Amino acid sequence: MTDRSASAVSGQRNCALYRFWVRHPETGERALGYIGETGRLPFQRLMEHIYQQPWADTILAWEVDPITFPHKASVLAAERRAIETELPLYNVDGNLANPGRIPPGRAVLQRQARDPGWVQPQRNVRVPRQRAPRTTAAPRPVRRTAPPSQLTRWWRKYQTTISVWAVLWLLLWAVLWWLGRNAWTGWEEPRNAAILASIAWALALWGRLGAGNRRPPRRTRARKRTRR
Repeated sequence: MTDRSASAVSGQRNCALYRFWVRHPETGERALGYIGETGRLPFQRLMEHIYQQPWADTILAWEVDPITFPHKASVLAAERRAIETELPLYNVDGNLANPGRIPPGRAVLQRQARDPGWVQPQRNVRVPRQRAPRTTAAPRPVRRTAPPSQLTRWWRKYQTTISVWAVLWLLLWAVLWWLGRNAWTGWEEPRNAAILASIAWALALWGRLGAGNRRPPRRTRARKRTRR
């Protein structure tokens, strides 16, 4: 059956042939069931046949011809030639001379025999429509940052303390240099000031570390004396 609803859009989209391969309802063998044409998205015609045709439950495969036609007249001519040459089971137009064709009435009876209670739906039944995929921006790759090294974590933890002690050493060095300016000459002034500042700085640091590591004495509760 020709896709009549495609005539309005035939000038907007290339037309193509499609084929349904089915299981023969009498022999059980694979056979060409139907040849059609469409100027719409082929998926739409596929769903219409699945919802409307009595032979839809015997479909084995569905293919769209890679050759496209620029307008409706050319694809209709190609459809008629294909039907007359390939002799599908269920086509009506252009297929009346096919001795192996199955008329629509017999196809309905065969479907009801396979599926008791099946009723052919209305022609205007609403079927799912295929929508063109939307272009979406590719997701940005997740940037994984390496965890900080042990040295970096240590520096972040103690950088303030180290800076304070470095400033303290510089102050000691400057003060000692100023105090010994009359007793030392030449390079002895900065050298001796640096030595004394280092000694004082080391003693202060040692005292600081010792005070921090010293545990406070444990308090013991006095035992209450009980009188007998």
